[in-house]
Amino acid sequence: MLSLWQEYAYLDSIGVTDNGQMEIVTKYLNPYVDSLKHKYSDRIEVNVIPFNNIKLTGIDLLALQNGVPFAVLVPAFPQLTN
Repeated sequence: MLSLWQEYAYLDSIGVTDNGQMEIVTKYLNPYVDSLKHKYSDRIEVNVIPFNNIKLTGIDLLALQNGVPFAVLVPAFPQLTN
């Protein structure tokens, strides 16, 4: 939710109201994310050791929500950059 809020706040601050999602991503969000990566590159550190230690399984997960028209839950993954 925070990333969606930040995306809308940034686009609103530069006056973008277009609904063409891919055009918004390539024209506005990609350069913005690149500028943030450049600005904070000396502060960003990714510890990949915990990721390498995660044991993944082949068990599928399906979550359902009862009493609603579309019962299959799908998490919203905002597209901030391609």
